[in-house]
Amino acid sequence: MCNSAIPPDLIDAYLGTEYRVFHPACRFSLRIGQHSPELAGLLIEGNSTSAVFITADNPFSELTNQTDNRQRSLELLAHLQAVSPLVFEGEGQGDDPAWPPERSFLALSIDRERSCQLGQRFGQNAIIWSGPDAIPQLVLLR
Repeated sequence: MCNSAIPPDLIDAYLGTEYRVFHPACRFSLRIGQHSPELAGLLIEGNSTSAVFITADNPFSELTNQTDNRQRSLELLAHLQAVSPLVFEGEGQGDDPAWPPERSFLALSIDRERSCQLGQRFGQNAIIWSGPDAIPQLVLLR
C-alpha cells in the first residue's frame, strides 16, 4: 500500500468502512482483514473460491450526483451478472456521517484480476476481494 497514489487518510477510511451485504436470507457486514463466516458460507453455497465487493459510485472518491451514480451502478450490475453466478446488492458505509452509503455489490466467482479490471473500468480507487479464506482484502487500484 505504500506506493499508492491514494492518500493515506482515504486508505484509512476504506479500512474503517462497513461493507454490508443484503443476502435474501440474512444481511451481514464485511470488514477488511476479518474472517466472515457468512461469506465463507456463501462461497461454499456458490461452489466458489473468490468474491468481490465493488461499487461504481463516486469515481475516485469524488461525490457524484445520484443520477450518475445510479446509471453507473446499473451498468456495473449488468457486467457482474454476465460473469458471476451469484450477485447480491449491498452498500459501503464509512465512519464519516457526511458521506452517504455507496450502492455496492458482492459477486462470487470473479478472480482478482478481473475484479481489479472492473474496479478500474468504473473509476474506483480500490475494491474489496476475498479468496477461499473468506477474509476480505483491500486491493488498491492506483
